[in-house]
Amino acid sequence: MMITVFVKFPLSPFQTRDAIATDFANISEMFAQVPALLRKYFIVAEDGSYAGGIYLWENREAAEAFHAENYELIIQERYGAIPSITYFDCPIVVDNQFSYEFHQVAA
Repeated sequence: MMITVFVKFPLSPFQTRDAIATDFANISEMFAQVPALLRKYFIVAEDGSYAGGIYLWENREAAEAFHAENYELIIQERYGAIPSITYFDCPIVVDNQFSYEFHQVAA
């Protein structure tokens, strides 16, 4: 089953939305060739209180391998905060932009 991972970390008042968005743009290419990663959304709260990412993975094993212990350390070193990481089963994806619907049913 596909897995969606929601990563969220608080931002300090000194980290502006624009600065975070620029940093995200600078690192976005790093995710282009990550095995089993289907999509990654970089997110920043409208009020600037937190940022993070939403990941869509082919499977739980790949998601857990990527979000292993050193991932939290990387976020802490880069943004000064410890992220919360939440895993969700994702049985269906509907994408209106590219006009497809994907169902993944457990065998």
